[in-house]
Amino acid sequence: MQKRSEIMTNPMVQISDYLNMYRYHHQIPGIVASIIQGDNIIFQQGYGRTSLEQDGVMMKPDSLFSIQQLSEIFTSLALLHLQETTDFNLDEPIKQHLPYFHKTSITSRHLLTHMSGFPGDQWLTTLLDEAFVEFTKDMPEYRVMYEQFSEIEEKIPHIKTREDVSKYFSTIDLENEPGQVQHYFPDGYVIAADVLEKVSGETYERYVQKYVLEPLKLTQTFMNTPKQTDEKMANYYLHTIGEPMPAPTPNNKIGIPMGFIYSTANDLMKLLSEMMHPTGKILSNRSMKQLFPTAGEQSWLGWQRNNQLMEKTGSYPGVSSYVAIQPEQSIGVVLLCNMDQISLKNVAKKLINLSIRV
Repeated sequence: MQKRSEIMTNPMVQISDYLNMYRYHHQIPGIVASIIQGDNIIFQQGYGRTSLEQDGVMMKPDSLFSIQQLSEIFTSLALLHLQETTDFNLDEPIKQHLPYFHKTSITSRHLLTHMSGFPGDQWLTTLLDEAFVEFTKDMPEYRVMYEQFSEIEEKIPHIKTREDVSKYFSTIDLENEPGQVQHYFPDGYVIAADVLEKVSGETYERYVQKYVLEPLKLTQTFMNTPKQTDEKMANYYLHTIGEPMPAPTPNNKIGIPMGFIYSTANDLMKLLSEMMHPTGKILSNRSMKQLFPTAGEQSWLGWQRNNQLMEKTGSYPGVSSYVAIQPEQSIGVVLLCNMDQISLKNVAKKLINLSIRV
């Protein structure tokens, strides 16, 4: 029998205790964590509930979450696959494939690295989520968004497809020359998906399903909102001074490439494993390496470098999501939470430090 002192110093016990206390102190409804080291999942557990309104529905590694900006990973993989399997090139002007896009020097790589030259804080596609608009339109923290799009009631009804998003931004002036400055521009992923659809002749959804989800058997990853009757589906909550406030479920079909994919910790761990140790099921090792920034770069195809950590964060009202890879230790972390404004980056650092001791 293990001694109490041995249990207390066991890194896996420490990780579990830390996550449980972190959730409690921050009043988080539910959180799921998965950790992989090498080829092995060394930790995977859920804490709390999928819903505060339903007793007994506990968080598990197969609980369904909106992953928000983590969706960009799937889009980058799809564009890299298109480059590897056709004569398409990320560095060719997208105007070659979108004749209605008048910015002649912007490439798909510029879009995927948020270096297209468009001003930051452009939220056209986000505002296609009707529940989001209804929920946030009177919130002070979103005032800038609605001031920027004062003509929202006039413009939004005309945005029916990803091609419409591309046409809209074709009329917007660039703030910088492409490739010079990074401004976070999530709509660029929607334009990149428009490119993918025109080159491949398939919808973005079908292409990702066929060449990313199916090869890795990601059976619990969905384009847009799954059926909310599924008890595995998380409900979402705003972080407030008092009790968490219910937030609407994200729903945005046009915006899927930039932030509206749903997945589980189980599936995202499979995806991380493939990126850490490519098997060729999606991409060659050479193509997979293009996802990540080298030592002299801060961003590459959506990922960020934080010292030795490769990371990607997702956020939305009621949503916090995070994945990270520590290449030196061959450790990967997935964290999914159904409340916003949670610093999962700091949580991941703690988990990685404890995992190194395993």
